Amino acid sequence: MTTRVDDTPVPAVRALSFDLAPGKILGLVGESGAGKSMVGRAIAQLLPAGFRIASGAISFEGRDLIRTEPARRRALLGRSIAFVPQAPLTALNPVMTIGAQLDEHLARLGGRTRAERRHRAIAMLAAAELSNAAALLEQYPHQLSLQASPVSSLPMSRRPRSTSPCTRRSSGCLRKCRSGTAPP
Repeated sequence: MTTRVDDTPVPAVRALSFDLAPGKILGLVGESGAGKSMVGRAIAQLLPAGFRIASGAISFEGRDLIRTEPARRRALLGRSIAFVPQAPLTALNPVMTIGAQLDEHLARLGGRTRAERRHRAIAMLAAAELSNAAALLEQYPHQLSLQASPVSSLPMSRRPRSTSPCTRRSSGCLRKCRSGTAPP
């Protein structure tokens, strides 16, 4: 992966390779600035302006995501591939309510009615152990407390899960999610 500085290509991530078996979770660990978030963004096709994958492949289910047509790639994102950002609250659109963002994502995933999508969004927030889920749908990201910050990982995940270590309750939810005992 490269970016350009003064019209010169500069490597952002070099020589990365890993295999991930179906049903397994991979966590990238490294120093600040090592490129962990950029790898996640590259896989999810969410690279910032000025960055590009210079060579290589990102293979998923035998398909090179870099060369996959955009519509097919979008279908995989959110259903089979998820990216949970390092700073979840910054992943939300500040001018859209939480409900509008979840509705947009759920509409893209399948042809449910608006009422069904709202019901599903409330269930997703409740599964993340966020109190007063229906009221959260009407809030904007800046109105969320730190306790509610895991909401940003919901639109990006096939099986939305709380990822915030901020409270004992959300840490318990994360353990349940990892063990498969939390509702989808």
